[in-house]
Amino acid sequence: MYPDLSKPHRITLTVNEFTEQFGISRQTFYNEVRAGRLGTFNVGRKTLFPKTEAERWFNYCLPEAAIHSLI
Repeated sequence: MYPDLSKPHRITLTVNEFTEQFGISRQTFYNEVRAGRLGTFNVGRKTLFPKTEAERWFNYCLPEAAIHSLI
């Protein structure tokens, strides 16, 4: 199977893509940005961030979620 070359490989996510993928609200997303736990950048009016940043954030949240599930 060959990769689909009609769509270039994207290395960033939009706010909508991130919130849908991780199942959080836009408000929670922006709270995480304000708290410094999620780094973003703007291109014009669009807020983007690297997929690697999303993975780092998710891995950061895993231990915290595990602790809360034990309480």
